[in-house]
Amino acid sequence: MNNASLDSLLRGQIAIVCHDAGSANIIISWLKKMPDVSVKAHLEGPAAALWAKAFPESPTFSFADVFYDCSMLISGTGWASDLEHNARVRASSEGMRSIAVIDHWVNYKERFIRKEYVQLPDHICVTDKYAYNLVQKIFPEVQVSLMPNSYLDEQVKAINLLTNSTSAFTNAENILYVLEPIRVPWDGGASLPGEFQALDYFVSSTEKITSANSNIKIRPHPSDSEGKYKAWVERQIIQIDISEGCTLFEDIAWSSIVVGCQSYAMVVALAAKKRVICSLPPFAPELALPYAEIEQIRSLRR
Repeated sequence: MNNASLDSLLRGQIAIVCHDAGSANIIISWLKKMPDVSVKAHLEGPAAALWAKAFPESPTFSFADVFYDCSMLISGTGWASDLEHNARVRASSEGMRSIAVIDHWVNYKERFIRKEYVQLPDHICVTDKYAYNLVQKIFPEVQVSLMPNSYLDEQVKAINLLTNSTSAFTNAENILYVLEPIRVPWDGGASLPGEFQALDYFVSSTEKITSANSNIKIRPHPSDSEGKYKAWVERQIIQIDISEGCTLFEDIAWSSIVVGCQSYAMVVALAAKKRVICSLPPFAPELALPYAEIEQIRSLRR
């Protein structure tokens, strides 16, 4: 297995282009450990806010200018826009080495296609052995490296510190539901996007999860529009709160159980030794997160 070092990859002046939060978090965690690396960054969407918080003094550049005088591109592989795909196309046209960071375990081919145009990077970086094996199988022509997951380590450390220092977090049955955009229904006859189908399934199945009275809080995904779940929450007959102003590690530290479809936040919670449960309904695809410790509502009994 190719366990690459950051020093061996991040050389020269590097263009950073990210939109979605997942890859951006990983890239930012790497750069924090390498303050002398020379970068020029163009961020949009959730990644822009993450970058501004991590590097408030660092200038950012327009998409047109970020490639100038750079020898390498590092991009995310998100779904929410064409930005990162377009960056890989631009890098290829200029003969610039391109590295893409994958932070999940699903839809690998689709991450590099827009309107039937395929643009693979020269190199793909992943942070666990499951993703490493998947990339090798799906893209045998692309170099792949297993890199350290500094972001996961940072989150788990923060969760553990907060959980251990605040006894209130450990004395209640607090359920955190971590959301992610599915956008389309799994059931062909349904009109609700998958994220709402899973939420409804979760609410109808709370007795499978716990017999105790629970506090329930939902955490919108960074790419969700503001107020997306407000009307849904107001229709529920049980009390459900929406997380506002809390970091992911604060919400996970508050929780005793973390529920979601197949969000990366579930992997963070699992690493922090929380009970983690998948809310994919029976008619949804199989769980893609490669962790046997994750329970599934559809397999639980009352």
